[in-house]
Amino acid sequence: MDINPSIRPFAALTERSRQAQERWAAIPVRERVQVVWRLRAALLDAIPSLCAAVEKDLGRPPEQTLPAEIFSIAAGCRFLEKRAHRVLAPRRVEGPPVWLFGQKDWVHRRPRGVVGIIGTWNYPLYLNGVQIMQALVAGNSVLWKPSEVAPHAADALEAWLAKAQLPEGLFVRLPATREAGVQLADADIAHVVFTGHASTGRKLSANVSSVRRWNCPAATLSSSSMMLIWNWPPRPPGSAAPSIAVKPASLSAGPSCHGSIMPSS
Repeated sequence: MDINPSIRPFAALTERSRQAQERWAAIPVRERVQVVWRLRAALLDAIPSLCAAVEKDLGRPPEQTLPAEIFSIAAGCRFLEKRAHRVLAPRRVEGPPVWLFGQKDWVHRRPRGVVGIIGTWNYPLYLNGVQIMQALVAGNSVLWKPSEVAPHAADALEAWLAKAQLPEGLFVRLPATREAGVQLADADIAHVVFTGHASTGRKLSANVSSVRRWNCPAATLSSSSMMLIWNWPPRPPGSAAPSIAVKPASLSAGPSCHGSIMPSS
């Protein structure tokens, strides 16, 4: 039997968020997308503070943050502005079997409700920002637990998200602690999004499934990057392969997921 929602973690915040989400979901998609337009318009002025925050947390220089995160956020904004209303529109299912001739089936995209996002630290602007924007445009409210590893980036991202002028309670930032992540998974929410290590993801999935079997978490997991190196065609000693192998490991100050296949030296 499920636990009483009133005694779950973040009960008051969750209820306030749920009420805001119900009002937000009633707004047409084309109007919800306006918050993304406002964010993209404010992105240029926010670049210095966003890049400085990432450098302070991770040591990543602005010349890497700009293409890896800022440009990617801008592209995510443009995608939602141009495609969200079509992606979320009702879609007719084509090609019914012959014996079902005349039947018409439609797929309707409905918001999940209150979405919990347990944020990652390796790309704290892009990965967190895009997940938050997508959830909001789809008609959900968001409880966001940023990573404790990148607190300054979380501050800068929250300041930029404030430019969206969201209704009160629709987006809530939780404490950036490991404990808050566990509590968010136990909260009375409709969906959990997690980006992080595979071992943590397995524990999170097991916890969510045991508490609410109807809730399927969305998780992007990794434990190590893959690299395959073979000696074909044969290459002389001192070739470029070792330097090529080192470069992915140092991309964007190190925390990048990558797969490489290359000849050995």
